[in-house]
Amino acid sequence: MQQQINNKKFRHDRHTVSLLTDHMVFTQKYGGKILTGDVTMITEGILCKTRKRTGY
Repeated sequence: MQQQINNKKFRHDRHTVSLLTDHMVFTQKYGGKILTGDVTMITEGILCKTRKRTGY
């Protein structure tokens, strides 16, 4: 079941209500570092801002 509030669709499951907007998957084929250098700091900053904005 999906409900639309303020143009956002919430997904209702048996035990959860979620609003999924992005999906990121990081896999390691050979166990090496995925994000390195400036990309690591930029990505971390974006994730922290998103977490604070959404309250997680």
